[in-house]
Order: sequence, then C-alpha cells, then structure tokens
Amino acid sequence: MTNGELRDKLALALEDMKAKAIEMGIEGVATASVLNSGDTVDWIGEMKVVGSYCNWKDGYNLVAVAWSKCGEVIATGADSGDPNHQTITGELGYAGGAYDEFLHECFEKLHGTIVSCHLKDILLKQEYTFQLQECACGEGTLDINLYAQLATAENPHMPMIIEHLTTDEEYVASVLYVRDRLS
Repeated sequence: MTNGELRDKLALALEDMKAKAIEMGIEGVATASVLNSGDTVDWIGEMKVVGSYCNWKDGYNLVAVAWSKCGEVIATGADSGDPNHQTITGELGYAGGAYDEFLHECFEKLHGTIVSCHLKDILLKQEYTFQLQECACGEGTLDINLYAQLATAENPHMPMIIEHLTTDEEYVASVLYVRDRLS
C-alpha cells in the first residue's frame, strides 16, 4: 500500500475517532500511525485535535505526549496502555521521559561547576503563539523532586533561588513546596 493510501485510511479512522470523542464529550488529541515497510521503512502518522491540544490545568502538551506514545508503540510493539510495556526514553513527563533525561544530562555535564540553582517552574500559555509562563513551584511542568534531588546530590547545601513570581504568597508557597521535597 502506498504512503498516500495509508494516510487516507488514517484520516478516515481519525474522523471516526473525532466523531466518537464529540459524542462522548471528550477533548484531546487522537493519533493513528503505522509502519509502512517496503524498500524503506516509513512511519506514517496523522493526528486530530478535538477541542484542545493541551491540558492546561495539569500542564501537559497533549500533542507531544500523543506523538511520543505513537513512537513508543511502534518501538516496543506493545499497546501504550499495556502496564507491562517497557518504558523508553522519550515518553515526555512520564517514567523515563526525555525531560528527566535532559535534567540528568545537564547536572552530569556541569558536575563540579554548579554553585547555585534557579528553580523556575513553567506553564505553556494558551495563546496563539508559543509562550511560556513562569509560575510558583509545583504549579508547572518541572519535576521539582528530581531537580532538587540532582541539586542536593551536587551539593547538600546548594543555594536554590526562586524569582520572578508576582506575590509574596507565591514565594511562600514555592518555598514550602520545595522544602517538603528536600526533607
């Protein structure tokens, strides 16, 4: 089957998924992908957004999660929801995610040179262009537990700076949130 024929079939499947999601009152991202093996191996994928491409409340980029889950299924050959599937790098914010790997890599490469850390949690703003908004620690997408663990492994007395917040309450909440994770 040609790549074009596969795309047409995936588009039809996604229209059915979209109709079912609307019927069920579900918002999010649906993906469909296949490996097309011939002289070369091509990954053919299509996506359909229903309502929103981001879970703003919990800070998840649903498009990124959906594509990483498609890649996971193709790489492992197991359903994404299978509790026995092997977790692989690239699952974005889930166990073994690329973001965690990036934090590990940064601390590893800078080992011995880090004298202080800035704790900056962020949210992706729901705007027409890509915008990141700094927020109180624990309200964004940074894995504060991992960040604090890596920082204190570098130096048990590592100075951690929290800045760019709007209110005293945000600072107090951030300090308490981080202190709880360092205890």
